[in-house]
Amino acid sequence: RLAKASVSRIVIERTLKLVTITICTARPGIIIGKGGQEVDKLKEELKKITDKDVQINIFEIKKPELDAVIVANNVARQIEGKIAYRRAIKMAIAATMRMGAEG
Repeated sequence: RLAKASVSRIVIERTLKLVTITICTARPGIIIGKGGQEVDKLKEELKKITDKDVQINIFEIKKPELDAVIVANNVARQIEGKIAYRRAIKMAIAATMRMGAEG
């Protein structure tokens, strides 16, 4: 369900009564949903699984072109969509360099 949200990393911290989940994503609106509906659904599902209180923190990645995981997932999605791999990689490199990456 979170595949289209460009998730970079998920950090899970567990205490005795609380599970804190931090999601770093380029598109937080997809995870949050209209009026927070999607994030509430996710919270309820996780609460059923863990039987603990769940807190979800969502952080937006300001420059997704500079995040290696997001770029790699984007290239993989393009290759799965029948785009030539060299073209997909060259486009990703060009976008990353345009955003100010040095190498």
